[in-house]
Amino acid sequence: MNYMKALLGVGLALSSVNSWAQADIELSAEGWDGQSFSVYTFQDGGYVNLHESLVENGKFTYTAEATEQPQFLLLTTQIGRNRTRLPLLANNDHIEVGFDTVSGGSFVWNIESGEYSDIIAEYIEIGQETEETTSALLEPYYEARDNEDEELMQEISAQFQEAYDQQEEAFIELAYENPIYGTVLALIEFPNPELEVLETIQENLPESYRTNALAVNMSNKIELMRKTAIGQPMIDMEVPDRDGNMVALSSMLDGKYTLIDFWASWCGPCRQENPNLVAEYNAYKDRGFNIIGVSLDQNKDPWLKAIDDDQLSWAHVSDLKGWDSAPAGAYGVRSIPANFVVDENGIIVAKNLRGEELGEWLEQQF
Repeated sequence: MNYMKALLGVGLALSSVNSWAQADIELSAEGWDGQSFSVYTFQDGGYVNLHESLVENGKFTYTAEATEQPQFLLLTTQIGRNRTRLPLLANNDHIEVGFDTVSGGSFVWNIESGEYSDIIAEYIEIGQETEETTSALLEPYYEARDNEDEELMQEISAQFQEAYDQQEEAFIELAYENPIYGTVLALIEFPNPELEVLETIQENLPESYRTNALAVNMSNKIELMRKTAIGQPMIDMEVPDRDGNMVALSSMLDGKYTLIDFWASWCGPCRQENPNLVAEYNAYKDRGFNIIGVSLDQNKDPWLKAIDDDQLSWAHVSDLKGWDSAPAGAYGVRSIPANFVVDENGIIVAKNLRGEELGEWLEQQF
């Protein structure tokens, strides 16, 4: 596997930065005059809006400050209820980007120039293949839902998950081959990655890039993941239950294995996975399988309604703080659904088991 070499000489003096060419983005978006586009970067642990303006005469442009290292720029726009984005990596060069829609209303990006254009083009292609696959599943899923065909809904949900799993595998391969762009993917595409994935990207980063904000963010994620790795003790804390009473997660462990499920009422993939959780819980609860639901909801009523509607008969907790949820922060959860399986001693023995994978794991244990 060929790993990307450092693109900038370590010995370049900071004083020479201003003499370098600046990175600039030129977006072609014919027919989108008046549409607002924004450019973000990542600094100090969060996104920073660098620029926002409207498309005029089919063009949107932005010039970034010159930097010593390749810099992450996130080009994004909101169209109706849909937000689409393109993660760029600029190295004081000229980047030409195209934007349009295709039949069915899907948004399409393309990139025509820039030092990292080939890598970003591969990223775009992977995403488009997933979009085509999942879009074709929407109509049969909604039809199955309307017909209350739970078995078919689960089957289609598994196909959704397979498509996203294949996308993640392709992104991981791209990150391994291009570790600098891998830090970008670690930020926006790997919310719940395997620890070894991030460690592999980090090991192959040029030393000169390891102080970059994205590299530091990935390093911090690695340290947090090591605390919740398989074989580590669960992180215990008190969280309000459905009645507002503070309960320790450890006090709800019951049986041989307990799955700590991070979800929310507003999370479509979570709700799609719930019928599978219900089926596995009912099949194994008398043999020592337990679930604790940890919600990232912010409003109590939709949370409780979803519990009742989906018939989730296990224990539930939530501090109703959304993504600022204390349990989510402690466990490093940045995307849901996510889960951790702990044994009767509170040791983490498995992570992120869903669909058929959860059923196969339970069958092996019991």
